[in-house]
Amino acid sequence: MYKKILAPVDLHAHGYSYQVAYTALEQARLSNAELTLLKISTPIPTSSTDPEKAADFKMTMMAEEREALKAFADSLPSEEISVIQVIVEGRASEAILDWAGNNEIDLIVMASHKGGNQLGIGMLGTVTSKVAARSKCQVLIVKPQVSYD
Repeated sequence: MYKKILAPVDLHAHGYSYQVAYTALEQARLSNAELTLLKISTPIPTSSTDPEKAADFKMTMMAEEREALKAFADSLPSEEISVIQVIVEGRASEAILDWAGNNEIDLIVMASHKGGNQLGIGMLGTVTSKVAARSKCQVLIVKPQVSYD
């Protein structure tokens, strides 16, 4: 069914990232597909009074993000699935759509991130809404398993 699945993960919302990754892994198993875990890095301005320090800071941040993504990926039960780890810099929705478009992605699996409000009304996050509306491939939205009781 699918050949390439993209799962954007926000490692700050760790529980949601696991729900997305497990759903994406299951889809990859069912389709014998390749899975890409995509971490979006916020652009860090390098213009400062000391451009060398800014560049060093950016390199340090990217190294920390690579390490965190690797640890996350290593914690997943993905023995028989090809899992690729990618970090790109940019605005989240544009970066996700660009990666999907440039890499022949068949399915994007992502969290709604809002889950719902105290009235029980389901809501989508801004990034998820933009990706779902503009994606050329299918988008599977994972509702976070949270309780508002």
